[in-house]
Amino acid sequence: MNNASEPVKTPLGWHILRVVKIEAPVTQTYEQARPKLEAELSREEAEDRIYKIANRVDDALASGASLEDVAAKFGLKTTAGRGCRSQRNRSRRKPVALPLPADAVLKLVFATE
Repeated sequence: MNNASEPVKTPLGWHILRVVKIEAPVTQTYEQARPKLEAELSREEAEDRIYKIANRVDDALASGASLEDVAAKFGLKTTAGRGCRSQRNRSRRKPVALPLPADAVLKLVFATE
């Protein structure tokens, strides 16, 4: 069981696989699986809503509407930030204020397709 596989090429590079543990399958009742299913369906619905809103926002911006008008139309918040600066001003940079803690934003970003 501890034998390594031959190298396997994937879109992410080369890998060597090794089985370290085999667990017996577990069959759940509907009531046991229900919370996970509800969470997955809620997440999928939220992703669909975000995707649709993002497309409508893109269309509104492409038609020439200002960012402030688009944000108001779709009930979105905007956060003003300073423009990019040269490297010599780097020591005076301040972090951008996010609406959520940074780790929550990263988790959301990487969980979103």
